Amino acid sequence: TVLDDLIGAVKCVQCPIRGLFLRHYLLGCTRDKLPTGPATLEQVRDVVEGRATAAAAANVEKKEEVKEGATGDDAKDGETKKEGGEAASGGAIFPDVLTSQPEAPGTVADSIAFLLKNFTEMNKLWVRIQHMPSASGVASSPAPNSRQAQKEMRKRRERERNELRLLVGTNLVRLSQLDDRHVTAEIYGKVILPAVLEQLTACRDPLAQAYIMDCIIQVFPDEFHLATLEIFLSVCSRLREKVNIRTIVGSMMDRLGNYFDDARLVQEEEGGNNTTDGGDGDGGGEEEKTAGTKTSLTAVDAFHMFDRCIQKVYTTKGSSMPPKEVVRLQTALLNFSLKVYPGKMEQIGECLGVCARYLSGQDVGEKEGESNAGSGGVKFDAAVSSPRTLDEVAIEELEKLLSIPLDSLALRVLELEHYSNLLTFLPWDNRRQVAAVMLNAVLTSGKTLNDLDQIEEMFSIVAPLIQDEATNGGGSGRGVADGGVSRTSDLMGALGVGSGNGSFDGGGADPTSSGFVEEQILLGKLVHLLHSDDTDTAYEMLAVARRHLRGGGPKSAVYTLTPVVYSAFKLLDKVRGVEFAAEDSSDGPPPVSEVDPAEGQSDSVSVLEDDSSTPQEKAGGSDFKKNVNCRKLFVFVQETVAIIAPSDPELAFKLYLQIACIADRCASSAYASTKAEEGPEYSAIAYEIMAQAFLLYEDDVSDSNAQQRSIQNMIGTLLSCKTFEKDDYEALVTKTAQYAAKLLKKADQCKTVMLCAHLFYTGDKDDVKSFRNPQRVLECLQRALKIADACCMASSAHVQLFVDILDQYVYFYENECPVITDKFVSGLVALITEHMENIGAPTTDSVSVAEARGHFEQTIRYIKMKKNDEETAELFAPIQVAE
Repeated sequence: TVLDDLIGAVKCVQCPIRGLFLRHYLLGCTRDKLPTGPATLEQVRDVVEGRATAAAAANVEKKEEVKEGATGDDAKDGETKKEGGEAASGGAIFPDVLTSQPEAPGTVADSIAFLLKNFTEMNKLWVRIQHMPSASGVASSPAPNSRQAQKEMRKRRERERNELRLLVGTNLVRLSQLDDRHVTAEIYGKVILPAVLEQLTACRDPLAQAYIMDCIIQVFPDEFHLATLEIFLSVCSRLREKVNIRTIVGSMMDRLGNYFDDARLVQEEEGGNNTTDGGDGDGGGEEEKTAGTKTSLTAVDAFHMFDRCIQKVYTTKGSSMPPKEVVRLQTALLNFSLKVYPGKMEQIGECLGVCARYLSGQDVGEKEGESNAGSGGVKFDAAVSSPRTLDEVAIEELEKLLSIPLDSLALRVLELEHYSNLLTFLPWDNRRQVAAVMLNAVLTSGKTLNDLDQIEEMFSIVAPLIQDEATNGGGSGRGVADGGVSRTSDLMGALGVGSGNGSFDGGGADPTSSGFVEEQILLGKLVHLLHSDDTDTAYEMLAVARRHLRGGGPKSAVYTLTPVVYSAFKLLDKVRGVEFAAEDSSDGPPPVSEVDPAEGQSDSVSVLEDDSSTPQEKAGGSDFKKNVNCRKLFVFVQETVAIIAPSDPELAFKLYLQIACIADRCASSAYASTKAEEGPEYSAIAYEIMAQAFLLYEDDVSDSNAQQRSIQNMIGTLLSCKTFEKDDYEALVTKTAQYAAKLLKKADQCKTVMLCAHLFYTGDKDDVKSFRNPQRVLECLQRALKIADACCMASSAHVQLFVDILDQYVYFYENECPVITDKFVSGLVALITEHMENIGAPTTDSVSVAEARGHFEQTIRYIKMKKNDEETAELFAPIQVAE
């Protein structure tokens, strides 16, 4: 044929570079002239393998014999008749010119044969370039035969070959562009691909093998790859050692993974359109095709094909394969599995298992048998050496491998057998990064941890975020109590519940490291995912969390143990509802608060209520049979707060106050239940906790602003508690008033002393638990007035203090405190009016004075409103205010 003649003609050029360009030119000229007629698989195979050419040659030879015989007969019969003999001779020499039929047109088989022959010859020429002599390179070198000169020449040839590689790859591009109606996956798999792979393995050139394998992956359709995946992968183990198998296998995985994603998206879009439009019957074929496309990848069991290919590579290269390449191959396989086979835990386990065994010093061999079993069938060398050393690249790749499944699996990674083992191969800092990624994934998933073994494993994985490497060895053991904790260790001894010490274990994570606060916040959020409907199990979970988190040192305790305390508060409310279930119609007094105590309210972080008790637990009361009761939980939270106290005294102080509130609530519940005899016991706990908070305030709260906030918290807590014995309550409120009078700043003294007045006038008249000492109320308000007067002499901006004190007088007067009369209120109104005139309040530019004046006017309007109200007119009538 013409194509065969052209192929033969270009063979005359033997220079590799010239031959490459000549054949590439020929390829360009025939681009739109290649025959595209249909051909069967057998026809294509015959043409490519040369059987059709041999048959055609035999045909021609037979015709030549016929011609020769005819010529001899004519010579014998007609020598005397020259013209007739010539005519007869002419007719015998060219019989088929006159009688033969025109040849059949070319088919796609001829195009495939032409392109494969051209590819084979161009690849040979391309490989030969590396052996060409380099006249310029040798001449320029002082020692042409020196090793350095040869090395430079090889590098130059490699660069030249890299620049010319596209000429060879164009043949494969042309093959992929042939009419897909006639070039089927069967023809590709049985003719084209075997021919290309045969030339690939025969050339034995690493550069050519790597480039051609990449070309095959990129230029041919995905459907062809699916049909011939096993053939393609079988060649990988036969490539030269210098060929990077990982990039080849990884590229094929990426190609098929993207194909699967695209098919899935198309199917989802078509499914949505069919649902919206109701379908018209025409799209059924397309939908069926897309569904078949989506399932075809899983039908060929691509994962185990890739897995077997990788195992053969391990067998071929043995222990010489660097750890980073082993990890990279398994990373690519893991990515492919998560993309195409999401949720297949056994496949993920196989990838991690291979890495774990290889890094531990075992050499991975071929799988036993023909089954598609996972890495459980992998053989390893019997002689196990020491673990392999990882370089920086291998460490980064291993960290990447361990981070990949976290986004999709989150907590389910704890089910993987080899995950924790692989973590041990990472340096401590890299383990920290993996732990942070894992925590983010777990928190994003929002799934709760409800199994103790799972929680233990989780905290062992995130240990690098809790402790530094030097102190990890004793991270979970019990330490010796220090002086700051020992003073509270026996606080609950009288309750018959033993208390463990609250020391820190180890040195903890480095607080100066980058991201320390963010990491500790993640650990704190993890605590809130611990959940169990059983209160005993929930307590054990919190105990496990504290045992691990206490190893983080004093700086991290503020972030990690505080959530443990609040989770214990939530559990306490749940246990209280079970232990004292009965006639209690209210949940007791509210927790600590920092709103203005003049209204008898509170303002710190409230303790959440949890009424998720099971029906069996709600039977409660005297039938309470749980191992963990309220007393045990109070010991737990007291110990935990004692651990926090050295690093943040103010926070620990607030937590102590909240514990006291909850203890008071337990006492109220006990009084209202069938266990009224236990009420005084919890009142005593509340008192002891308050005493501990006062000790902490005296010893460790030194900042003046923190002291003021703490005293306000004290006042709110004492107003919230309703079950203190009278003597205990009086001792606590007296101590609080003394603290208020000792504040450094006079303005702070004035504010807190006036608030202390509320501590001496609580409850209703008929409430047996109320505490009322009107004389102490008057003393507090008069002391506040003296301090306010001193402050106003120093600065007119402190006139606001007088207005605040007026509010307190009005409050107690309205609540009929016997010692607060109308003369006090009227006199204070006149005093403030005089102060306002003296400082020129109506015309001043001072913001603080203007605010005080507006506040004072609002208070006057309130008094006038009360004077006009029928219910309070008689009470407020004696008060004199300016009109």
